[in-house]
Amino acid sequence: MTVATDAERYEAVRRLLHIETSESGVSVADLIAFAFAEMALLFLSADAPHSLDQIQKTVGDLFGLLFEKGELGTALRLVGRQQQDRVVRVGRRADRYTLTEARRAALERQVGEFDELEKRVFGAWCARLQREYPNLEEGDLSGLLEDQQLFNRHVLLQHGAQTQSILCGTKVEPDSRVQTTLSIEAVLESLPDRSHHIVDVRREALVAFWSEPDVDRQRYLATLLDNACVIHTAHIDPRCSALVRGVFRDTLFYLDTNVLYRLLNLQGAGQFFQIHMVIEVIRAIGGRPLISQQTLAELRRSLTYNEQRIRLHPIASVALAQLAAAYSGRIRPLIPIESGH
Repeated sequence: MTVATDAERYEAVRRLLHIETSESGVSVADLIAFAFAEMALLFLSADAPHSLDQIQKTVGDLFGLLFEKGELGTALRLVGRQQQDRVVRVGRRADRYTLTEARRAALERQVGEFDELEKRVFGAWCARLQREYPNLEEGDLSGLLEDQQLFNRHVLLQHGAQTQSILCGTKVEPDSRVQTTLSIEAVLESLPDRSHHIVDVRREALVAFWSEPDVDRQRYLATLLDNACVIHTAHIDPRCSALVRGVFRDTLFYLDTNVLYRLLNLQGAGQFFQIHMVIEVIRAIGGRPLISQQTLAELRRSLTYNEQRIRLHPIASVALAQLAAAYSGRIRPLIPIESGH
């Protein structure tokens, strides 16, 4: 069996997951889900609020991303609570959402400005192609422009913010521990069949789009790179999933005491569900979550210490009565995890 190097593991994790927490306490994952939900609401009708089912389906149709309804609902509630000028929540039992008039107008203005920028960029690029390749006919030019957009989308989803460094041969940032390579031929093979006029110039033309851009094209590429960072963070394509599973198959993940406290739901439901999802991801990629005997002993000591503190400083009887009233009388097993040595 081939053993993955630390560099390969780093690259796989970098492409798989980006989890941080902002100063406001809202995770970056929530901010990303909220951004996609906003775009879905912009696409949907403004005449009525929309359910999480509708938002989930629209995000999938527009971006190919499969968010869970719970993820979108949590993001809309948490971020919407802090930024009430962007999304309105209608109804408490059956959550429905709509954009505020001001936010819809702002997003429509941003989309309109980008559309105008894109028209200028591809208009200028078409004129340049006509000058450099005078044998191309009008149909060839439209096909080449379509291929350019497909090419941009493909490499951006695959390589995110590293795309420009890879295509233009610029120096990779110091914190990039793995030099990513791009097979231009593999991308070209995925593009539609074209006339020999296009095929003869396509490879050079597609890469040249990223080289020495004018001011408009710089703005356009910067926007594409920004969007790619967000989509790249949220999206795992089948090839990336296969890469991650191959790298982490049979890898042992030892859980620390702090993680066990969250699994016991002793630090709030939000922490519990986050760790639950991490455990599911570990299993999905072929890894094995383990608890060492040393960690179990540490957990027992911690629980014993807290038990003694509770005995010395008893909880008020009212609080105990509330706890007893909420107890169902059944103890369900937690997520089964192996005990390591």
